[in-house]
Amino acid sequence: MIHLFINYKTFVEKSKIIYGIVFEVAKYYLLGENMKIGKNKVRRLLLVLVLVLLISFISGILFVGVLNGDSKKIIIDSISNYFSNFNNNGISVKSCFNQFLVDALLYIFVSIMGISIVGWGVSLIVFTLKSFLAGFLFCSIIYTYGFKGILLSIVYMVPEFISLFLCFMICYYAISFSVILYKYVFRKNEYNIKNIMAKYLRVVLISLGGVLLNSIIRVLVSYIVLRLFNF
Repeated sequence: MIHLFINYKTFVEKSKIIYGIVFEVAKYYLLGENMKIGKNKVRRLLLVLVLVLLISFISGILFVGVLNGDSKKIIIDSISNYFSNFNNNGISVKSCFNQFLVDALLYIFVSIMGISIVGWGVSLIVFTLKSFLAGFLFCSIIYTYGFKGILLSIVYMVPEFISLFLCFMICYYAISFSVILYKYVFRKNEYNIKNIMAKYLRVVLISLGGVLLNSIIRVLVSYIVLRLFNF
């Protein structure tokens, strides 16, 4: 019991450190010295996005359970056929490249919408759907392969979780910029838009670089899946 308490205490302390790092990065890249946004509002937005992530991901997991028998059979057949073809044909660099294009175009779209008044709503919808689909895919693999599917899901979903984190980051800054733009246009709040736009563009470029790196990780994970699992 004492050992578990110590581990829990260590986990809480590390979580606070990680949260502090995320907050400082967010404050540096978008808030800057010229933005009059309090720490509480930054933390509130981070908390909202984390809650959206958890609720949507869990909803995706639970959604598999409420489907009827025919729908579940379609899921099993689709997942089984996908991994069977994957096992027979090997690693598809083209597929990984196509996924890179999809993610890159998605983040560019969210980034463009972020510089509009309605960007916050679009970003929130995109993040909600992406979180839901990640939970749905995670549970579908486990449902299809049973106990073996747990390890398979954890390994195969690594690039998806990285993609989800990148989506979290770009949506956070897109929502923040959209709110800033609204206050600048309608409430006449004073902001250094040129400086904020430069920081926003830097975040977008970092996100696209992360998408490219994640594509490489996706190829490596595909190789690991082929070596560890036999479908």
